[in-house]
Amino acid sequence: MTDSNANEFTQKKARNTFGGLRAVLTALGARTTGPGGLYNVGNVIALVGGISIQWMAVEEGASIGAIIVQYLFGSPEASLLTLA
Repeated sequence: MTDSNANEFTQKKARNTFGGLRAVLTALGARTTGPGGLYNVGNVIALVGGISIQWMAVEEGASIGAIIVQYLFGSPEASLLTLA
């Protein structure tokens, strides 16, 4: 692969990456417009804050997936009792 081919490949990869990022930012912008926009932003802030506090409270070595499940559902016993 020549230098110009490698450079062209890198530029295409960057365009694809930023195109995906642009799509995500556009979707986020659409979710924050209108009367419910601030409500959605508040929900995200509360969710991230709650997961962060849960992350500080759990024992070391827990995976982020386990932390999120523990935050959203609590203990399995309490969730099953609620469903019963």
